Amino acid sequence: MYKQFIAFFLLLVPIAAQITAQAAEVQLTTAQLNNISLETTTVTSRESRARLQLNGVLEADQRRTYRIASIVDGIVYDLKVVEHDRVRKGQVLARLRSHSLGQAQAEYLEALALFELAQGNKTRIEG
Repeated sequence: MYKQFIAFFLLLVPIAAQITAQAAEVQLTTAQLNNISLETTTVTSRESRARLQLNGVLEADQRRTYRIASIVDGIVYDLKVVEHDRVRKGQVLARLRSHSLGQAQAEYLEALALFELAQGNKTRIEG
């Protein structure tokens, strides 16, 4: 079978040179026709039943993987993405509950309220 394939391939090399760009047909000489055996068959569609079972390890590309850490301590309560998802800059990845962040926000709001009260007092005294 292998020798027949090589012989057929070697026959096709000079034949390929004879194929014209406009006519998609092959011109064979009588000697070439006598040296080949050509079989045709009807092509049918069918579902392949062959199944491969292979072992392997799938790993992420470490050059395109980044570790992300929160700047505050807390507990993640809502995860918006999972491993191997594509993310973009500014996208929310997770929501977390943080006692220290909540305390910092409360202190900021208290300071802001005191500042606005002081601004109002200043305006009232000057006015």
